[in-house]
Amino acid sequence: MVLTKNDTLALKGIAILLLLWHHMFFVSKDLLFDWHDIGIKSAILSRVCVAIFVFLSGYGLMVSSKINESLIAFYRKRLFKLLLNYWYIWLLFVPIGVFVFHRTFDAVYGQNEPLYPILDFVGLLNCLGKQSYNMSWWFYSCIILLYVLFPIFNYIIKTKWGQYLLVLLGIFLCIIPSGYLSIFEPIKNYLLVFIAGMIFYKKGVLFSSPNFKYIVFLCAIISCGLRLKLPQLEGITDTIICIFIVDCYKRHCNANNLSLLKLLGFHSFNIYLYHSFINMYYFTDIVYWCNNPLVVFPFFVILCMIISLIIEKSKDIIGFYKIQNILMKAKRNKTDI
Repeated sequence: MVLTKNDTLALKGIAILLLLWHHMFFVSKDLLFDWHDIGIKSAILSRVCVAIFVFLSGYGLMVSSKINESLIAFYRKRLFKLLLNYWYIWLLFVPIGVFVFHRTFDAVYGQNEPLYPILDFVGLLNCLGKQSYNMSWWFYSCIILLYVLFPIFNYIIKTKWGQYLLVLLGIFLCIIPSGYLSIFEPIKNYLLVFIAGMIFYKKGVLFSSPNFKYIVFLCAIISCGLRLKLPQLEGITDTIICIFIVDCYKRHCNANNLSLLKLLGFHSFNIYLYHSFINMYYFTDIVYWCNNPLVVFPFFVILCMIISLIIEKSKDIIGFYKIQNILMKAKRNKTDI
């Protein structure tokens, strides 16, 4: 049950589609699918997209981690690359919000809070329980914390009972009431699925068991019901639904036949970073131009893809990836010295 790069791209494509559906319809928009709350309920369940991204992060870190890699090298390689892409989108869209749409720092962060924009710029504002300039960027606090903690988890999971201890820790964080964790609040509902991704890499043979698919299917159905009735169990239910999606994909899909999903997966990071600016802050009326979700949703997906293609083209023009490689190399050489 190995996930290839193409598999992860396709799964990211699935996750970004779920993310866009979630953020378009998790509140009533007087659309056709608001009838009997179909749209809202499906959008709530679509929040499993976050769990999929976190699961793939845990799996990917296990794949890319090296035995003799130093902590400095590990953090440099992952966090520096993660932040560079975030900063590029931040510097593109935040000034537009401030100077064109008058969404000022005072309006977002509150008056006389000069530290908040800085913490938001480095992706850590949500660790203080504060809202980012873009509400979707809370995920950066989550993923940065998980990256920082990964070397510890990687050491523990290699011990005899390590994976069981980590699973118990993940479950504990899921069920403990909010407000008790302070700085670790962003990973409250996602440590468990992050650990599941690590275990999937380490013990993939468990997922390949013939009986596993029936067990996980039944658990996923139950979890969907619990997710709607007991949102406080989000961390546990989304983990189970995520595992079902990954398991179902691996058993029944071939990445070679999923070119569109892989394309979406390649652009998923860009789309995640800016899509809320389009449908929530700047161009809401354009996105929801008609009352049929089956029309506005593909329209929004295509719009996001076009914007991402333009962004990637701008990166090529300014030599973004070359600059990134130069900075990574310079930082590595400095560290080596």
